[in-house]
Amino acid sequence: LVTGIGLAYLAFVSPEARLATLKRLQRSQDPWDSNRRFSRNLETRLGVIRNQGYALADEDYLDAIYHSRIWAIAVPVMVDTTVHACISALVLRSKSSSRRATSSLREPLRAAAAELGKLLVRESGA
Repeated sequence: LVTGIGLAYLAFVSPEARLATLKRLQRSQDPWDSNRRFSRNLETRLGVIRNQGYALADEDYLDAIYHSRIWAIAVPVMVDTTVHACISALVLRSKSSSRRATSSLREPLRAAAAELGKLLVRESGA
């Protein structure tokens, strides 16, 4: 509910898989998974992520875990309409603002995700 990869996955996974994942997270002992604060407006946030095609990690999470030293952007790796993975870039905040780096990293990450999706198709023999 707070990592870029987790949010990207939840935004693009099927509604059934999203519901199953959210139920599992509610039972987690990890407060980053189960804190209801992160569930507020989740469907709205996931809709925004779907529309923009990428997710940014939660600022509170980044502050607590990485002491405000990084920020993260993530995109799904899709095969047809199914999420098979997500990839993320972690950027030092001292090197770039999230807005500037998001605009410069967004398309290269999407392109890399598309290539990974093609590789997964080839590897599966489909």
